[in-house]
Amino acid sequence: MEPDAVPSTKGIIVQILCSLVACAAILSPGMNMGYSAFALKGMRSSLDLSTDQETWIASLSNLVTPIGCLLSGPILERYGRKCTLLLVAIPCSIGWFLMAIQPTLGRIYIGRILTGLATGLASTPGSVYAAECTLSTLRGYLMSGSTVFISLGILMVNVLGLLYKDNWQIVAGIGGVVSLLVAALTLVFLPESPVWLLSKGYESKAAAALKTLRGTSRTETIQKELATLLSNRRKAETIGGGEGVWRRLCRPEAYKPLIILNVFFLFQQLTGIYVAVSYTLDFVKDSGVTQDIGFIAVLLGALRLLVIFVGTCCSKTLGRRFTAIVSGVGMTPCLLLLAFDRYSSSHSSVHNNLPLFSSNSANISSYSLLNTSLSSTLVPLLNSTLTPLVNSTLPVSGTVAGQTSWVPVAAIVLYIVFSTFGFLIIPWSLLGEIYPAKSREVACGITACLAYLFNFAIVKCYPYMSRSIGSYGVFAFFGVMALIGTLFVIIFLPETQGKTLAEIEQYFIGSHPAHSRPEEEVSLNGGSKHNGHPKTPIVKPANPS
Repeated sequence: MEPDAVPSTKGIIVQILCSLVACAAILSPGMNMGYSAFALKGMRSSLDLSTDQETWIASLSNLVTPIGCLLSGPILERYGRKCTLLLVAIPCSIGWFLMAIQPTLGRIYIGRILTGLATGLASTPGSVYAAECTLSTLRGYLMSGSTVFISLGILMVNVLGLLYKDNWQIVAGIGGVVSLLVAALTLVFLPESPVWLLSKGYESKAAAALKTLRGTSRTETIQKELATLLSNRRKAETIGGGEGVWRRLCRPEAYKPLIILNVFFLFQQLTGIYVAVSYTLDFVKDSGVTQDIGFIAVLLGALRLLVIFVGTCCSKTLGRRFTAIVSGVGMTPCLLLLAFDRYSSSHSSVHNNLPLFSSNSANISSYSLLNTSLSSTLVPLLNSTLTPLVNSTLPVSGTVAGQTSWVPVAAIVLYIVFSTFGFLIIPWSLLGEIYPAKSREVACGITACLAYLFNFAIVKCYPYMSRSIGSYGVFAFFGVMALIGTLFVIIFLPETQGKTLAEIEQYFIGSHPAHSRPEEEVSLNGGSKHNGHPKTPIVKPANPS
């Protein structure tokens, strides 16, 4: 739309609804991300799983998600945005129904592979559609829709897990139905992206799509925007010339942010953020919480969704780098406190029963107290004095008599808040803006693939780590990684908020903008990018939150 045009209320509503439907394609894959956290408990009893089989069920989706990411780009280009969104439903629904109907271990493996492939396929089309079909004033918020729907999917599966307990097959069936319902909405209500239609020479269809999205039938307005889109497309096609893709990646403005962002994603995984998603119930239990674990998992999912909104707003006002630093500084003590609490619970003399106490009643045993005759006097006195004291102080750390202490609950809630606030959302936000236009598609693909591979590795290894070094060792490892990751952000990550894409590119080149300036980045929907003008719409893949 032209910058000086006044959008209609109908057009705004249509664009919001269409963008939400497009981003909802990742709702069912989002359920898949949190499914293993709930389902493994029921699968253990019904399928008699080994630890190795459990880790494959939890991590197999993450292993094939990068393949879906790589396939998504060519499919988007060749078959269009709407077709790609519809295609997501095929492997997703088949995978869910394989796990829902007469499941065996092999069918579950295949189902997890297919739903993981769907997660990769759904990682970019929703954001691309929102970028190409919405006004610049709406674009920044609507492009975050995929992240919101992923978190909503995780929350949904936690709620369903609480309602259906060990009936993981029913939840799998619901996941398949959700995928088909979203596909039906996409088929009926979504127009194709006018940008893609123009790229294929379908000008009349592009004009019809614009009329729907802008809520107007005025031919003059539509023709002006079509002319702007065509002009911007021609300018965008001239950027980069004939230079090879891999040669572009060897330039400092490409390889420097590639290294920084990939390392940032590595620390994102090593702090246990996605372990808390894939193994929510086990993660909460390992932290020392023993009661109402399913309910707490639902609360954590709702909290994560809320913090995503808050973190997105804060990153736009406080800056990406500062938000990430606050996140890391907050995560580190929470994880180390969890480690200390679990270590104290496992090794303290009180928790291992003091020699003066029997194992079942915390009463003073009939020690001879060095064989003195005072035993008959001291034993009743100590029983009446120390027993209430021990029972009143134990809940501060660990558990007693089935009670959950406040320390692990507070620590894990704060950990979810701080980790989601920055380390979860900031790397995915940077993915769309930190790379130069000439190599953005390839660099984003490389980083997305590595991010999911890191995810697979840590999710696969978590149960073995927990058994070999204990829960306190795992939390200590996550805490140390959070500290190192925070230092890495402080030293190496530049602030990108408030800077043009050209200024970000110049930062990595190392030259002053006054001396040299890269080619102007061009918006898909209108206007080239200058200081003081709206930013170029950033197309980024959705994160696994």
